[in-house]
Formats: sequence, structure tokens, C-alpha cells
Amino acid sequence: MIPVGRDQYTNYFFDNKKFILNCINYLTNDYELISVRSKHVKMRLLNTKLIKENRLLIQITNLAAPSGIIILISLILFLIRKVKYTR
Repeated sequence: MIPVGRDQYTNYFFDNKKFILNCINYLTNDYELISVRSKHVKMRLLNTKLIKENRLLIQITNLAAPSGIIILISLILFLIRKVKYTR
């Protein structure tokens, strides 16, 4: 019998066992055990001086870049469809 999370060909152990245990603990409302096993993550603050200096650039980048990428992909797909179906 192969233990949970072990690849029988490479003998590599995945974290499926921990995931299944966390799922069972979550479904049974046993949050104490989840918090004991979970990793501690330290939140790192951003440099406020740099943020204040580059505020406009950061705002424009965060607003324009995703929209620009979506528009660019849309145009490329439109041109591909146009070339494909005009033949």
C-alpha cells in the first residue's frame, strides 16, 4: 500500500497528506490544529517615501497596464480572426 502523497515511481512526497488533514480540520471546525500547523508569515511594509514620490506613476501603471494588455490581446485575436475568415 502506497502512503498518501507519495509518487510510487520517483519516491517524491507531495504535501497532499497535510492538505487533506487541513481540509478535514476545516470541515470539522477544528481551527486550533490548523493554526498550530500553519506557517508564520511576516508582513513587510512598503517604503512609504518611495510610494509618495512615485504615487502618480504607480496609479497610472496599475490602471493602464491591465487595460492595455486586454486591449492588445483583443486586437491581436481580432486580427487573427479577420485573416482566418476572409480567405
